[in-house]
Parts: sequence; C-alpha cells; structure tokens
Amino acid sequence: MQTSRTRDRDYLRAALVGACALLAALVVLIFKQAGDVRSLNARLSAVYQKAFYETCELMEGMSTNLRKLLVTGSAQQEQILNQLDSLKPEEYEKSYKEAVWQTETGRNQIIYGAQSLYITAISLERSLADGQRGLDALDRSIAEMEKRYELGQVSELTLLELKNTRTETNSSLTSLSLQIDRLKAQLFTLVGESPTQQLTLQPLPRVTQEQLDAMDFEADLETAKQNSLDLYLRQKEVADAKEAWEDAPSGYQKDMAEHDYNAIVYTKDAAIQSFELAFFNLSVSVSDNAQLLEAARSALEFAQKDYEAALVKHERGMISDNELATQQETLEAAASKVDSCADNLLSAYNNYQWALRGIVNE
Repeated sequence: MQTSRTRDRDYLRAALVGACALLAALVVLIFKQAGDVRSLNARLSAVYQKAFYETCELMEGMSTNLRKLLVTGSAQQEQILNQLDSLKPEEYEKSYKEAVWQTETGRNQIIYGAQSLYITAISLERSLADGQRGLDALDRSIAEMEKRYELGQVSELTLLELKNTRTETNSSLTSLSLQIDRLKAQLFTLVGESPTQQLTLQPLPRVTQEQLDAMDFEADLETAKQNSLDLYLRQKEVADAKEAWEDAPSGYQKDMAEHDYNAIVYTKDAAIQSFELAFFNLSVSVSDNAQLLEAARSALEFAQKDYEAALVKHERGMISDNELATQQETLEAAASKVDSCADNLLSAYNNYQWALRGIVNE
C-alpha cells in the first residue's frame, strides 16, 4: 500500500510538471502569434483552464484509487473514508470553488505581470527612438557649430560643451537600451523562452471610444468587489469569527471572542474602503489618460500644419536645411507623444479591466 501511495504521488508530481510544461509551451506559441495584449489574455486563459481542469480530472481519478485502497485497508482507514463520505455536497462544492478561485487569481496575477512587462518594454523602446532623434539633432548642431568655430564665431569651449552633451546623451541611450534588454529577458523567461531570444514586440492595441463609454463606475465597482478574492476571504474571516464568538463559553473566553470578531470586522471594513479607493483611482486614471491623448492629438495636428508651412518656407529659401529638419523632428516627437499617450491609456484601461475581475493593481 505504501508503494502504491508513493507511485500515486510520483504520478501526480509528473502529471503536474507535464501540465506546467505544456502550459509554458502553449504560452510561448500564443505569445508569438498574439497580435495584441487582449488576444494574449484570452488565449492564456483558455490554455490555463484546459491544463488546470485536466489536472483536476487526473487528481479525481487518483482520489478514486485512493478510496479503493482505504476500503481494503485497516479500521483507521475505513474511519477516514467515512469522514470523507460525511462531507456535505455543498461544503465540498464550496471548498472546490474556493480552490479554483485562488488558482485562477494566481494565474491572473502572472498574466497581468506579463502584460505590464510588455507595455513597459514598448514604452521604453519608444523613449529610445525619441532619444535617438535627439542624438541626431545634436549631431547636426555639432556639425554647424564646428563650421562656426572655423569661422571664429564661437569659442572652442562652446564646441566642446556641445560635444560633451552628445557623449552624455549617447551614454544615457546605451543604458536605456540595456534596460530594455533586461525587461525583454524577464518577459521571455516568464513565457518559457530563452533570455537571449530575439523577438520583436508588436504594437499595442488602441482603446476605442466605445470601450470608454461602456465604463460605469458604480456598477463596475460592485462587480469588482464581488470578484475580489481578498474581500471574499475577509468576509469569510468575519463569518468564522462570528461563529467562534457564538460558540465560545460565557465569561472571559466569550469576551475575547467578541473582541476578536470586532477587530476582524474593522479590518474587513478597512479592506473594502481601500479597495474602493484603489478602484476609484483606476477609473480616474483612465479618464485622465483619455483627455491627455486628446490633447496630444491636437498638438500633432498643429505640428503637422507647422511642418507643412516650414516645407513651403524651405522651398522658397526662407529657412535652412537644419531648421526644416528641426521642424520634422518636432512633428515626429508630436506623433510619438500621441502613441505614448495611447499606450498609457491602454495600460490604465487594462488595469481597470483587471480590477473588474478582482485583480487591483494601481
């Protein structure tokens, strides 16, 4: 019998490892094929649920084998079997749902972490591109300054100062590039890839106006609270403490049980207030990033018109090549600002959507 139990445990361990390996491989495949973060989330959920329930079925089959061993075992084993059979169906179902809920919450935290890494890496790559444009502008300024130095219009110190600025900027961009590589390595490791894997991150999806209009703070807050595992466990602690208070013998023990119950109630109420405040902040963040995106789009429209005017001036010989290049950089920076604000809005909206599922991350 001991050998059979050991074999069952080894079988379970191997099955769990296999399920996790399958999950990791499927995550990698899905991540490579996913066009956006929402598609990644949906497919990850489907894969994980399949692996999880297959593992549960395996454990249920092993439980059946264990029950057979208990039936043919000693009187003590028969007593344990009777205790299992005495468990009420609703209690078993409740415990099972709680276990699934906790497992799914852990899974969702991992998916959220991968999404956050993805969004951060995209944002830093854009910052690197912006910095490179600034470096190109410095190169043009240095070339112009060297010509003016030859003509005696500027001092050598002024030229050296500009070159030193260029060196510092290049060093900062190198550090930023290394930071992006580290983030990507973390992301690749998270999905089961080699840290040195070379992959190109796809652009992020955009939040639509329909999605923003569908947000309803009051209704969404209630949904989020119902889906919060932490708040559920807090309420469960209150119920357990109340039952302990009611069952405690009169006197000192009952007084202490009452104090414990009141303390747990206060803790639960504080957790609810903290959750509501966090959800409110997430909602405000979505609204704020939405208006920042609109402002960035207006600035881009102005930059486009300004650049078109600069083109006309350049054709007429009214401005130099460097001045036209500066106007073009201003236009590119405005376009990059729009993309950055759109990504920030996506991040805020994504956090809000996760909060609806009970995962609050400010």
